[in-house]
Amino acid sequence: MLLKTQLAIVLVAIMMPKTRSDSYDSTLYLPGLSTAHYVLLRPDFSRVQEEISVCSWVKKLKDHGPHDFWFSYATSTSAYEFDIAVSDSVYSSSIVGFTHLHGAGYSANGGAVNKLNTWQHCCVTWSYARNTLKRYVNGLLVKSDTPSTSRNRKISTGGTLVLGQYQRSVGGTFHAPYSFAGELYQLNVFDRPLSDGEVGAMYRKGRCSYLNRHLSDNVVLSWKDILEADRHGSVAVRTSECTFGWNVLDNFLGKTVTTNLIEHLKENHRSNSQCHAIHKSLHFSEKFNMGNYVLLKPDFSKVQDEISVCSWVKKIKDNTAKSVWFSYATPSSDNEILLYDYLNPTLLFSGNRAASGINNTLNEWQHCCWNWSSEKETLRVYINGILKDSITTSTSGRKIGKNGTLVLGQDQDIEGGGFDISNSFAGDIHQLNIFERPLTDTEISTMFQNGLHSYLDSFLLDDLVLSWEEVLEGERHGMVSVVSSGCNQWDKLVDFRGWEITEKLIEHLKKDHHRY
Repeated sequence: MLLKTQLAIVLVAIMMPKTRSDSYDSTLYLPGLSTAHYVLLRPDFSRVQEEISVCSWVKKLKDHGPHDFWFSYATSTSAYEFDIAVSDSVYSSSIVGFTHLHGAGYSANGGAVNKLNTWQHCCVTWSYARNTLKRYVNGLLVKSDTPSTSRNRKISTGGTLVLGQYQRSVGGTFHAPYSFAGELYQLNVFDRPLSDGEVGAMYRKGRCSYLNRHLSDNVVLSWKDILEADRHGSVAVRTSECTFGWNVLDNFLGKTVTTNLIEHLKENHRSNSQCHAIHKSLHFSEKFNMGNYVLLKPDFSKVQDEISVCSWVKKIKDNTAKSVWFSYATPSSDNEILLYDYLNPTLLFSGNRAASGINNTLNEWQHCCWNWSSEKETLRVYINGILKDSITTSTSGRKIGKNGTLVLGQDQDIEGGGFDISNSFAGDIHQLNIFERPLTDTEISTMFQNGLHSYLDSFLLDDLVLSWEEVLEGERHGMVSVVSSGCNQWDKLVDFRGWEITEKLIEHLKKDHHRY
């Protein structure tokens, strides 16, 4: 009987699903109100002596002091080398002796400053060369200063980082009223100042998202490193309440990805997050009607001399003439920019026509990009990441009109109207973005290779003049609706049908197929 019991225990142990701790599933809880509770690290800051970014999600649970320090880096040179604190009405940070405050009056998304029990995203960046210290809250730049005391100072190495307390000497001399009571999540330190666009994108992606791959090479201290650091007092690791579904695949190690398995996952492991704009498309009804369109009044003042337009497009029905999905008209030109499909994707720009030469198959997504440069007098068309046509334009000295009207789904014969039903578009548009410069061959190819459900690389965000989020907020008329383009994360497994589920595949999915 004992032998059978032992055998049963062994079999259960073998059959139990493997689990793996994931730093994205964990927050750090710091009780505060005492000098006993803190996390201590000795990071290698040799790469951040001249520029740095610190970003974290912060939730304060109690408000008990003038400043509650959640980040304190001290060195033998200065106990106040780099500090970040919060209170009820002030965000503060200091670097190499310069104190940087942002006072009461700032409202994050309509909420109070540092409202208790509310997650807020905080970033602080500093550049020695630019002598600039910036503070961001919930993706917005709220303070930028020129630190006079840091002009000839760099961040010293060999210091001690303490989370949850304020160091008045290296590694100690804490003061209870300055302790932090709350939670930290996804605290990362980078070796350069992140841009406004990168910080904004990090916030918009939400707390329950993975770090953009583009930023990974810049991390000098990761959230995983922090979770593995020495914890003192009653500091604890808590669940982040972020359900990262890829961990569910631990229960299916060794099995093959099949259509039936994907459907099982959809039914039994549903997402508890709402679809982000990245998972939404504009759908234009297959019933052709001049009343079906989206209207926007974009600010094109930055794209008068050069421009790029990129979008995923899926046509579901052929029209008798052109299927126009993008029409930008001005008072002086109804065909300022016209993107349409007739046999194959075609662009008409100021009388210059460029065509892809590729048939647009119904009900299939195609990635379409075109760019133009007044200086180079060049017009280029790309389909699925490949350059398909490049022409020299007869537009020397020509500028794109900046006060025009953009209509999606119809062809404007006069600005804002003059539609013709034979030119109406039936299908879906996804991830339409307009940039203030001609994107390179590599940038466009990468955009296509990243796939339908990928975010823009963060270095492109500062070049946006009209984003997909703004397009989704445009005026919709007639039978135009916002639909899911595949919000369920398990849809991404379709590309891996026939693969064996391994730990390596799961790690790949976590890094390259983020759940938002």
